Amino acid sequence: MQAPPQGGDNATGAGEYWEVCLAPTWWPQARAVLEADLVYRARLLSRHGATALFADLDHRLRWEDGVLSINRHWTDGDVETPVDGRGLVLCPTFFVRGAITMISSDRAPQISYPARGQAGMGGRGAPVPAQAVKALVGAPKARLLAMLAEPASTTDLAYRLGVTPGAVSQHLSVLAATGLVTSSPTPPRPTPPPLNSQVVQTC
Repeated sequence: MQAPPQGGDNATGAGEYWEVCLAPTWWPQARAVLEADLVYRARLLSRHGATALFADLDHRLRWEDGVLSINRHWTDGDVETPVDGRGLVLCPTFFVRGAITMISSDRAPQISYPARGQAGMGGRGAPVPAQAVKALVGAPKARLLAMLAEPASTTDLAYRLGVTPGAVSQHLSVLAATGLVTSSPTPPRPTPPPLNSQVVQTC
């Protein structure tokens, strides 16, 4: 039997696995999904407010009168931590099944939640556009319109179509000029409203 790997070996193995298996193909697509989620959340917040934003993240979350509440089971180890004025970080991820809160005394509170669009992580491919749209704008632009039923980055679209981002940008410029698509800057981090009171968690 081989001896169990040491801590350093585990770290090296994980780094090598990332470089060989995840970074080349999985991460570009995953990053595009996460970026699209942030654009969607920012748009939802600007159009419908914080109540709609948090309700869409998880049915257990509720925003009311400047107070964010989460309905969950509490244990004796849970403590009350004031978070006034420290903001709130929203973090889309592939590795949770529902919203998870992380609250400490020295960092901004964070909510991790399942990212939208994970079903598109199965590989390349674009939906087949309707023939009428295809005849109107041409096959490449019709495929893009079909794929943009959900927000997506230029990089993600290029990956799924197997073309260069520059080629996608040219088609998107034409579609944008006709008003068929709109573009949104991708925020490096989501920007929810400041909490003017405590984040209160209730059973």
